[in-house]
Amino acid sequence: MKKIISLIVTVSIVLSILTACSAGSSTGAANSSQASGEEKFIIKLGHVEPGESNENKGALKFKELLEAKSGGRITVEVYPAGQLGNENDLIESVKMNSIQITIPSAAAAARFYEPLNVFMMPFYLDGKDELDKYNNLMEAIDSVWGDLNNGIVAKSNLRMLAPFWYGDRALSNSKKPIKSASDLQGMNIRVPDQDVYVQVFSAMGAKPTPLAFSELYMALSQGVVDGQDNPPYTDFVKNFYEVQNHLTVTGHITQIQLPLINEKFFQSLPADLQQMVLDSMTEAARYQSELQAQANIDILSKLQELGMTITEADRQSFVDATKDIPSKLLDEEGMKYYDTLQKALQEAYKN
Repeated sequence: MKKIISLIVTVSIVLSILTACSAGSSTGAANSSQASGEEKFIIKLGHVEPGESNENKGALKFKELLEAKSGGRITVEVYPAGQLGNENDLIESVKMNSIQITIPSAAAAARFYEPLNVFMMPFYLDGKDELDKYNNLMEAIDSVWGDLNNGIVAKSNLRMLAPFWYGDRALSNSKKPIKSASDLQGMNIRVPDQDVYVQVFSAMGAKPTPLAFSELYMALSQGVVDGQDNPPYTDFVKNFYEVQNHLTVTGHITQIQLPLINEKFFQSLPADLQQMVLDSMTEAARYQSELQAQANIDILSKLQELGMTITEADRQSFVDATKDIPSKLLDEEGMKYYDTLQKALQEAYKN
């Protein structure tokens, strides 16, 4: 019995020594990391666009740039295609810091700070093509960006990063060519579940039907809705040309996406890393935006080859039908931003 007790004591002492050595090693590694100032961060970035989309290419460019600039101090994990939830889920996740960045539409972001609807007003932006429109917006956007960013930070603990381009929304349908707003009278058009789209299509005489994007192809193929609106590139990558015969590029809404980062997380980063995040997203946004704008321009001929009839829009009829939307949807604060942005855009058009 004494031998057994002696053996147990010996084993216990050895285990205690090994445990102490292990703990000392772990603590030393942590202290070494802190002493060298090499604290590391992980950014989870989730969005709803497909993996092959230009938005995801922009997200991956952001990852590439930031990881390189930070020398590995920041790792970016990208989750496309709604893997982590829909737009609203993702924004809520960023607010809670479950993930750190998402890239929603301006309309989805406006649910969390209403003045952002300024970027969703019909025909607020002009240019000879989408690349020209993008450049005009970038020239004018500083007139409102800082104040809008301060507003969403204060209200929602979210900070906007450089905007991604999505593009001029076009009308497709399976019934007939749409040339003017009056041609939409009584047509059942799918819209995103956001008030601005409902108001715009109601003003044009259509019957707007809010429907999740994931359900859209089936709804079009079964005739649940007559048509829908998205940029031409989306019509191509989502194969809407298979179930839609007609396309009119109206540009009734020119959509941008607004990358959002959790403000508390952003402020927790050292100042040099904060600047790297801002710089990397600015570079990635321009890369993505130029890809997307050019894709929307180039894809029209491809859609025509695939059987869609492209109709030239009587743009003024759509402008006239929706001219009262800003005063209906924007409050006093929103109208202030709208007017300021319009003045800045008028100057951009001269350049």
